[in-house]
Amino acid sequence: MGIDLSQSFNNILDEYGYNILLVSQNKKKHCSCWDEKTQSADRKCPFCYGLGFVPVIQRHLVRDMDSSDSSSYFGTQGNIIGDMVISKRFYFFKNNVKVQENDLIVDVDWAGEKPVYKDRGIYQVSHIDPQRFKHGELIFQKVHVKDNPIYKHIRGIKIVENAGKIFYQLAEGK
Repeated sequence: MGIDLSQSFNNILDEYGYNILLVSQNKKKHCSCWDEKTQSADRKCPFCYGLGFVPVIQRHLVRDMDSSDSSSYFGTQGNIIGDMVISKRFYFFKNNVKVQENDLIVDVDWAGEKPVYKDRGIYQVSHIDPQRFKHGELIFQKVHVKDNPIYKHIRGIKIVENAGKIFYQLAEGK
């Protein structure tokens, strides 16, 4: 009997993970800020956050890692030559979470079941590195984000239930 690596990873998240909000894009519906002529969205849009599509915001359990210490890559201290490291921060997601490039990860604190944003940053997903092991089974996803977080003033996060699922809405402003 072999080890179920996927379940082992999920157990690690259950024990040591924390919850974030993932802002995904409903690719079936453009936001009202979408400009057909330029094929672009308003980067300052308070509704879609410049993604161009209606956002879907859900809670997910993750682990994160900041790899800005270059010595951790080579076991020695020194400079990294060239652009060998694409991102310095990444998140580990369960294998069943649908994460796409350009989605946003909102790093929040929690007061019970209520998310609280304390300016820890909103990170844009740059790419997803699926971690496959035995027989090509997807065990978890290593999600790389852009180095510089997006800082927005979020004045509140509303919890919305729709068809038995919990979603969140971010309210921007001062």
